[in-house]
Parts: sequence; C-alpha cells; structure tokens
Amino acid sequence: MKDMAERDSWNILERPWLGASTHGGAWRLVSPLELLRTPREFRAIAASSPLDEFAALRFLTTLVYWKADVGGGIAQVRARLLQGGMPAEVVDAIAAERESFDLFDPERPFLQDSTIDGEADKPAGSLFAEVATGTNIAHFDHSRDLSSPLCLACVVRGMLRLVPWSQSGGAGLTPSVHGAPPIALLPRGASIAETLAGCLADSHLVLGVPTWTGTFHPSNPSAPVPLLEGLTWNPRRVRIPRPAEDAHCRLCGAFGPAVTRISFKKNDAVKKPEGGGEKLKSFDWRDPAFRYRPEKTEPIRSGDEKAAALSQDVRWLRDAQAGTAGAELVASAWSVVIPCTNPANNKTFDHRRVDVAAGTDLSKVRVEHHGGDGLSLAEHPLELGQPWRGGAAGRAAVERFVGAAAAALDETHWIALRRALGRPMHEEPEAFAIFSAIYWRVRSGGRSTLQRDAAWILLKLLALAPSSRRSTRCGRGLVEVLDAIPTRQAHRTRSDADGTSAYPIAPSRGLRLENQLAAVIEADLAAGRDIPWLELGTYLNHAAR
Repeated sequence: MKDMAERDSWNILERPWLGASTHGGAWRLVSPLELLRTPREFRAIAASSPLDEFAALRFLTTLVYWKADVGGGIAQVRARLLQGGMPAEVVDAIAAERESFDLFDPERPFLQDSTIDGEADKPAGSLFAEVATGTNIAHFDHSRDLSSPLCLACVVRGMLRLVPWSQSGGAGLTPSVHGAPPIALLPRGASIAETLAGCLADSHLVLGVPTWTGTFHPSNPSAPVPLLEGLTWNPRRVRIPRPAEDAHCRLCGAFGPAVTRISFKKNDAVKKPEGGGEKLKSFDWRDPAFRYRPEKTEPIRSGDEKAAALSQDVRWLRDAQAGTAGAELVASAWSVVIPCTNPANNKTFDHRRVDVAAGTDLSKVRVEHHGGDGLSLAEHPLELGQPWRGGAAGRAAVERFVGAAAAALDETHWIALRRALGRPMHEEPEAFAIFSAIYWRVRSGGRSTLQRDAAWILLKLLALAPSSRRSTRCGRGLVEVLDAIPTRQAHRTRSDADGTSAYPIAPSRGLRLENQLAAVIEADLAAGRDIPWLELGTYLNHAAR
C-alpha cells in the first residue's frame, strides 16, 4: 500500500490537485490555498475539460465570497486582486475552516452525506459524463463500467462538477438549481488574480450560507436562492469510501490510491417547489455566470446538435441579460463554456469552450470543432473550397507516382503490396522495399512528390485493382468515395429519421482511413465503377500532413 495517510485524510484545501499553468508555460498541480495566496504567479487553471475549469474557478470564487468580509468586503477584495494579490486575512480565514474540506472526515466529509447507509452502489465514474458507467450508449469502451478507478484528485474534480453541471437522469436524479446545465461565461484575465476578480459580482447580492458537508437543504424553496447557497447547491447525496487499493486512474492515468465504487444517490430535499397547483420549472435562482432571455427564468442552454454545429448556441447570448441586474461580471476577455446538455449524453459533440474578447459580436462567432484525429473544420475535406485538391503540382505528383508504379511493378510485386494492406511499413519489409524503390525513383527527379505516408497508402490501394483499372484519368469524383465511408453521425431529431447531424465529423487518418478506403474501393471495383486515383492521391497527401 502506498501512503497510508492519503487513505485516512485528504484535505482538498491543502492537497495539490488543481492543475495550473505558470506565465512561463509550465504546468503544476497546486492546492487551492497556494493558488489563493499567490494568484498572480499563475496564468490560468489548466484542465482537460472546460467543465472542470469552470467548476474549479467556481469553487475558488465561492471560497472568496464566503470570507470576503474579513478582507473589507467583495469590492475591496476585487480591487486587491486586480492589483495582483489576495488579502492574506481572507486566505487565513478560509484555511481556518479546514475541517469542512476533508474527503474522509467521519462526520463532516466534504460535499458528502455521512448518514448514507449500505455499500457503495455506483462506479466512481458516475461523477463524470465522459466515463462509461453501464447505460451510456455514447461510449465505445464498457469493459470497466462497474469499476472505474479514479485517483483522489479526479474524485475532487468530479465532485465539484455536481453543483454547476448535474443533469437529470434515471432513478429520480434531478439537475442542479438552474435546471439542465446552461451556457456559462467565464471571465479571462492575464493571471488567476485578474480572472478571480472578474468572477466576483457586485457586493449587493444576498450571500447566505454555504453548505460544505451533509445533505443539502434549501433554506426557503419558495424564496430567491441566496448566492452562497446556490453556489453550493448539491442535488446528490454522495459518500466516497477510503481507497482500498492502488490503481491507474481511468481519467488522468496517475497510479496511486484509487476509488472504484461510491455511494451516489438522489437528494429528495432539492425537488422543485410547487406553486399554483403546478410544479415550477425552476427555483428562483439567477446566476451571475449565466445569461437569460428577457422574461425567462431559466438560463440559456445548448440542447440542439444543429445549433452547436453552426455555433448558433453561442449567438443566442448576444441579446441575453445578466443573471442578476446590477451584478454583471466585468472582464476584458471571456471563455464561453458550452456543456453538452442532452440528459442521455448521447450527442456526437463534446463540451466546448470558445474564447472571445469583450465586445465581440457573438452573431459572427463560428467555432472550429476538432475531431478525435485532430482535424479541424477548416481541414475537413468536404468544406471550405476542398483544400485537399492540392493544385496542378500535387496532381502531377500523383500521376508520376502512379505511372512509375504501373510501369515498373509486376503481379508478384502487387500481391506483396496487397498483403501489406492495413499494416505499417516496419511490419512489411518486402512491401516496403518495393515501395521504396518506386518512391525514391520518383523523388530523385527533384520535382514535387507525395508525402511518404500518403504514397505508402496509395500504392497498397492501387494493388487492389487490376492493371486495367489503375488509370488516373477517370471522371468519377472523390466525394462519392468518401461519402461511402461510414461516419458516426447522429440524427438531428428522433422524428427526422433521414436527417443527419450538421456537426462535422473529422475524417479518419492513417491505417483506419486505409482500411475504410480499401473496403470502399473493393466494393466499387466489384460493381464496375472507376476509382478516382488522381483525386484520391491528392486527398491522401493532404491528410498525411
């Protein structure tokens, strides 16, 4: 066992679990107290998910609101932060409350209910929508659904998500105080100090009392929700057991004490109030970080895949109002955090963050979406003027390469190349020797040629065709070939069975693309259709960069 103290006590104020970047570009894990004592030493919170970045800053902001009075009030603390520092008395007052922030305190565990009886009933991955936990169809790997080890740092990150980002779900699970997760505005400063200053709204707000431990209960479900109550509103009853084993964290990969099962239950105390015989849509809560349409009580959220694809959800903020009149956040730049809010989490797009300068016309914002292979919308082969065409020089390079191969290789060579389909160069020495002879012969002329990886794939695909079908002079378009490659496109709506998502799915690359193209080419050859080798070669050359 590793570090027994880590299994008995884990204080989130003192432990280094927050990722932060320095002004020199270095990344460090720091504790909240260290970050609050030296906020100008750090550039920003560094998290892999924009939801975790928002939740971490929301936690830090809540701590500052809570103890701002000892530093002269919110306005005075904000002024000090804009000068680069945090009043020491504020941080000392937060540190004095350390007993409320221990994950494993037997009576007052942080954001947990110590009265929960029985065994841990859910995988630890229940804290994260990104982790498969048995019923989420959007995930491809369900091999560890019932046991998703999380390190204690990731457990804390997941618990901080409960307040701002909880969604409704089965077994009566309710969302957070504002309903389904909305679009959030996160101030962006030149340092953590400036960012925290931008997160502090005007001091006239009714603060109330935070709930750091135990079952959360609204103080008055029919009245406006006080600020600190809303910022610690926990719609779940959770209990984290002490780690029983060491394991690799499912999220960050760190090896050490890990939690695999947790107690994760609904909180009946936060059921929405009733009024006038009908259940109200939401509690009376106006969050400074969210935006609202005029005359609407619920914040703006992104729930439509087409809107996300076209960035319409960001543009909805243009004419929106601040959460509380007179409590607008002020910053020179913003991050717009857009969570995937479908309750089933089965969309094909992820949580997003869009950075904009203050005063940006949101009606003109367009987001570049990135696929898992790293291609962005601007590089998508069927968008923006088809940059993969490569110009006359690129097409000439393909013609030279295909012509040289057709002239020099016999059927024995083509058989060896066919056997190498779907395999990298270093695993196929015979095919690689054939490829090298052709590739370097063409390249030695000093003229433009294909990228090596593109030429390797193209030569193996050419091996699928008989000699009479390797001509680069056919009229069929590449788009027809690429359209035959299956993509994971969700339907826009359940009623529109034939409509596909407008959200761009980045094309495959490398061996995956090679195997997909091989299947399409074999089917086309069997059907007597020509293969557009010229366009295919220029496309592969673009995708290989």
